[in-house]
Amino acid sequence: MPPIGNSDSSVIDPLSRNLLVAISQHLVEQGKHPELVRLCALWSAQEALPVAIALDEARALLDLRLMDLAWVRLRELDKTQRHRIEVQALTAEMFVERGWPGRARRILERAVSEYPERRDLQDLLKRSQEPPLRPPANARSVEREGTQKEQ
Repeated sequence: MPPIGNSDSSVIDPLSRNLLVAISQHLVEQGKHPELVRLCALWSAQEALPVAIALDEARALLDLRLMDLAWVRLRELDKTQRHRIEVQALTAEMFVERGWPGRARRILERAVSEYPERRDLQDLLKRSQEPPLRPPANARSVEREGTQKEQ
């Protein structure tokens, strides 16, 4: 993934960039995650994504269960030091979703101590203390013989 942040060698004019931001926000509001990811891929091929847009892309990647791509984007975002708590929250959520609650707890314990008013972080910390979700015992048979909806 291309870098994130403000690029001095911007190819996109300010008016077009404002339009891209508005389209991105609309896609986020509509829950159109695949479209947002495609837009961000095309945009980032031209210039570095604004940090807020890259955060939206990371959230969309997590929602689409594209964990490896989300992890790459989150590591890039973590280097920017901007929106750090949001990056940490998304990273912890990704760890919980992947079944790595221990890694999530390390991040969340620090984040909750720094931002005790953030209910979302407290809820995520509780989720990280629960056992990870496992596939059902009959997962293999559902995969082979189940209906499309069951799969």
